[in-house]
This record gives sequence, C-alpha cells and structure tokens, in this order.
Amino acid sequence: MQVLMLSTDPKVLEQGSAVRRRMHGYGTLFDHLHVVLCTPAASEVQILGSSVALYPVGRCTKIGALIRGYTTAAGILRRGDLSTPWVITAQDPFEIGFIGVLLSWRYAVPLHVQIHTDITDSYFVRANLKNMLRVIIARLVIPRAHALRVVSRRMQQALIARWPQVAHMPIVVLPIHIVLQDNGGAPTLDLKKRYPQPTHRVLMASRLEAEKDINLAIEAWPQVVSHVPGAMLIIVGEGSYAEQLRSLAAHIAPQSVMFEPWQSSMVGVYASADVFLLTSEFEGYGMTLAEAATAGVSIVSTDVGIARDVGAYITEHSAQSVADAVVRALTERRRPIPVPVVSKEAYLAAFKESIDAAYTAHTSSVK
Repeated sequence: MQVLMLSTDPKVLEQGSAVRRRMHGYGTLFDHLHVVLCTPAASEVQILGSSVALYPVGRCTKIGALIRGYTTAAGILRRGDLSTPWVITAQDPFEIGFIGVLLSWRYAVPLHVQIHTDITDSYFVRANLKNMLRVIIARLVIPRAHALRVVSRRMQQALIARWPQVAHMPIVVLPIHIVLQDNGGAPTLDLKKRYPQPTHRVLMASRLEAEKDINLAIEAWPQVVSHVPGAMLIIVGEGSYAEQLRSLAAHIAPQSVMFEPWQSSMVGVYASADVFLLTSEFEGYGMTLAEAATAGVSIVSTDVGIARDVGAYITEHSAQSVADAVVRALTERRRPIPVPVVSKEAYLAAFKESIDAAYTAHTSSVK
C-alpha cells in the first residue's frame, strides 16, 4: 500500500525531531509514504530511508502553500499506479482535510482524516473567526472521510453526538504516542536546583498562545500565595503571547511567577515539579497531561482532553477556581492515574489499522 499524507507540521523537516522519527516509523508500515508539507518551508524533496519522501512546497504565503500542496499531491497521484492500493491521510479536518476531500473525489482514492483537537468544544468554536471557519470546513470534510482517527474516547463520543452519521464510519481511537526521553546526558532544567527557595513549585509547560489561557493562572497566583506562602509558578514554553504574559506577571506577581524557555528534554522538568497546571480552553488530548501523569506529578487542569482520565483536580475557567484547585493539590499531593504505556510497535500497528479501515470502507462502498 502507498499512503499520501497531508501535513502542516514543519518539524518533520528538523533532524532528530519526534515528528521526523514518527515518519520513519510510519514508513515501515507501507510500501511508500509520501508526505506533502502544506505549509511554507524549504522546497527540497527529502528522502528518509527507502520508503518515505517529504515534499515541502517552498517558501510562500499560507494560501499559496495550500494551493501548492494540492498540486504537489495531485502530481504524486497522477504519477502513481492507482490500480494498486492507495490511501490519503490528512492530519486535520480543516484546510488540508478539504484538500484531501478534493483529491479523494478527483482520483477515487480513500480518505483517512486525523482529528487531534476537540472541534465540538464551545471554547474552540468561540476562540476566533478562524476557528469558526474551520468548524464549517470540518462539517464538510468529516462526513466525506472513509475512516477517522481520533486521539481520545471522549472526542469520539463528542463527534458522534454532533454528527450521528459518523457512528457508522470506522473510528479508531489512537492517543498520541508519549515517550519521555532524556537528551543523551545533556543538562536539563531541574526546578529544584534552579529555584531552591520555594518549597512548592507549580509547573506549566505549554505554547504561550491565547487558547492556553495562561493569563488565568497568573491572575490566580496571588490567591495561591496567600494560602501557600512560597508557592512559585514556573512557566516553560515559548509563543506569541510571551511578552504579554511576562508583563502581566510582572504587574501581578513579580516574585512568584517565573518563565523558562522550552526544553529539548522535559524529563527533569516534570520530575522536579510538585504540581502540573493546565488552564487550556480546549484540548483534543493534552499531551502534557499524559507526560505529567507519566512522571507521577499531581495535576490540576480545566476539564479538557484526558484530564479526568489521569485523575486531575478539575478547575473551572475562573481565577478563584484555579487558585482553590492548586492549593488543594499542593496540600494533598494526590498522585495521578498513570497513562497506559503503549509500545511503539503497538502504536504503529493501531495507526496502520486505521489506514487499512479507510481502504476497506472505500472498497466496500465502491462494490
């Protein structure tokens, strides 16, 4: 079988990245894996091993990247032998999902759609105009797929409740594969060594973007400190809201909210925290929740992703509720529920199962 993957993740081009390693793994499952990167990036085709080819579309506008992504993918299908098994997989049900629908219709190739974000969540829909438009696109894409891959049982149930027609579609629940690895002995951030004075260290590890609602945690922090003197909030991450968040912290809690850059290895960071805090407005899965649970750190989270599955202290979207939950977690130190460990082999087998399901569903519909 040959698989055409539509992606927007530029990390696939980074040597040694987890995404690139994942593509290597996917390549072992199929005769050929063609990955079209529908985002502005360097244009040289890259070959990984004997079965994986990466097709960046070049440096251009985002709309131009989508157009080039379509034409690049169409060229691959035209040159391919479509009398043999092919499957198109789109890594989201939005713009590239729509490209997948067009390609599937034009070349009569089954479409497999991956969904990593809970698009039924009201916070996601109301976040901005782009998300509203993406939900409209998803409504067109999802019913036209031949199989879906979702990252949690909760998301599967939400999709079926929103679009009952997908209940008859193959839906494979396959969480993101979590591997907490060190970085070959290189120094990592140890919160206890970096901040030896506070006895209570609360970690946030996240992209610093609006939907992560990190400002809510900062606004709650003076209330946390009033109940737990010496409590420190340490925010590890980078993003477009970094300066805004730093300014807010400097105004509200200059001595007890600290920022650190993202780390190539997060093993030591999680291990040296007392509590992990997530205040996202929406998450499809919540990779950092799984990582924190794997590290055995008490978790406080809004009701998103797998928060309830890992035994997190659930907080509402208010500063008071966040403060109350953090204080309780610091006091009780309840250990999380471990995330089931899935081997790389089992993960890859489940991914192939979801791809095969799309091909089987398409073949059955043609007959």
